[in-house]
Amino acid sequence: MDVPQSMRQKFVLIHSYMLAKSLVNRGDHEGAARMLIRVAKSISEFPNHVVPILTSTVIECQRAGLKKSAFEASQATPIDVSFSLMLFLICPIS
Repeated sequence: MDVPQSMRQKFVLIHSYMLAKSLVNRGDHEGAARMLIRVAKSISEFPNHVVPILTSTVIECQRAGLKKSAFEASQATPIDVSFSLMLFLICPIS
């Protein structure tokens, strides 16, 4: 049975998000960050979970040393500038 490409892509995104959670629990912050970056690139697919996904992406990227990706994810937050500032006070780029 053929699965439509759009449905397959959504399953890949959901699977990536679920994998990220388990990778965080295992301490694999780089793997989790890369999975969350994949999900964050298609954040419009998760309108009810934008803030938690982007926040987790920023934190995991910072833990993994992916500072540019952490900065880009913080800039994608639809809240306001103070949220981005707060994230970088917690996880500064150095």
